[in-house]
Amino acid sequence: PAVIGPASHVSILILGEDGEYLAQLKQDIPSNDLYKIKMERAESLENAFSLLDTQSFDVVIIDLALRQKGPVSFLQSVAAAYPEVAIIVLSDFGDESIALDALRRGAQELLPKGRLLGDTLLKTVRYAIHRKHWEQRLVELSQYDQLTGLPNRILFQDRLQQALRDAARSNALLCMIFVDLDRFKDINETLGHAVGDLLLQVVSTRLRACVRSGDTVGRLGGDEFGVITSDIGTIAEAGYLARRIIEALNVPFEGAGDKIHCTASIGITLHPIDEGDSAQLLKNGALALY
Repeated sequence: PAVIGPASHVSILILGEDGEYLAQLKQDIPSNDLYKIKMERAESLENAFSLLDTQSFDVVIIDLALRQKGPVSFLQSVAAAYPEVAIIVLSDFGDESIALDALRRGAQELLPKGRLLGDTLLKTVRYAIHRKHWEQRLVELSQYDQLTGLPNRILFQDRLQQALRDAARSNALLCMIFVDLDRFKDINETLGHAVGDLLLQVVSTRLRACVRSGDTVGRLGGDEFGVITSDIGTIAEAGYLARRIIEALNVPFEGAGDKIHCTASIGITLHPIDEGDSAQLLKNGALALY
């Protein structure tokens, strides 16, 4: 989410049943001329999900006094399905343990229920959005490669574990491809690390262009990349994809004023033909490559 500043546009969804109280909040907020506030209210979980699916919100405020079952599970669902949305829980003093649990499960801020002035709520909204912004940034730093923007080895292995679980449920064929650039060290040493970094970025773009939108491409470290493609129909399709990758990487790219040729070696492992967990499949792919 964007950081709030003067004249910012902030969209807030409030989930709760206390219509009179929530109407007062809605009345107080727009009095601040520095911020353009848009507020929507949902009285049920179903209505809240419908609004989240059809509109864009910066913040969701959840009244923990909701009589329907599952306000905390709703919070978890929002945190998982809409990771860009900041979450504030609205709580009575008697809900302290529930409120703290909500914070542990993904909420950014806790707002005590009572007579709240618009500035107080606005300040809480601002803090929640800032906190969400930095939480997302920390996730990016821990799970994504900063040079290419691809999932790093940790996130790639998590995705591979999930793909294995999905393949086991559907009895489908899963393919993991291990890609290693040939003589990348020579390029770094002769043309410099700046050209090497540019090459890695070009490779990542070309790899993503070779796969489907639901597939995963990751940078496993150095000049090593991985591709996960699920639910392939035949073993031959894995070969077609590998050839497509090789052809894409064989196209020269411009660097340091010259055309640079970079080839790649590829190893393929298939589940359930090759058994094992995600770590074993990564090892299989590397063994096949070398």
